[in-house]
Amino acid sequence: VWTVTADTVPAVRPTARRRGLSRGTVMVVGAVLVPLALTVIFNSWGPLTDESAVQMAFARVAGLTIAILSSVTIVVMTVRRRSQWPAVAGALLVASLVVAWSTMGLQSTADDLLNRLELVESVPSPGR
Repeated sequence: VWTVTADTVPAVRPTARRRGLSRGTVMVVGAVLVPLALTVIFNSWGPLTDESAVQMAFARVAGLTIAILSSVTIVVMTVRRRSQWPAVAGALLVASLVVAWSTMGLQSTADDLLNRLELVESVPSPGR
């Protein structure tokens, strides 16, 4: 008869559970979901006015700023976890791409705001 004793059962070491958010979660939420949500929430669903044009521009700027901050956060998280240099280089590459894309988006937002404000001014309103 075979019996199980403390000597025959292998010792199981508890694994340390990593706390906090993963880098992928931070990137997806910060660079995709939050900017998209801000754009949808603050979109002008009615007629275009000066206020709605500025509101849409500020929402897009806020979303792009959050994307930049989340990419910088990814780099900081990678360095603080003492990752290998390829992981740090990859995080820096992703962050630089997000920053470049967001910077172009900021310029596009400024152009869109000016075009929308010109469009609002060119349309005659009944009160003028």
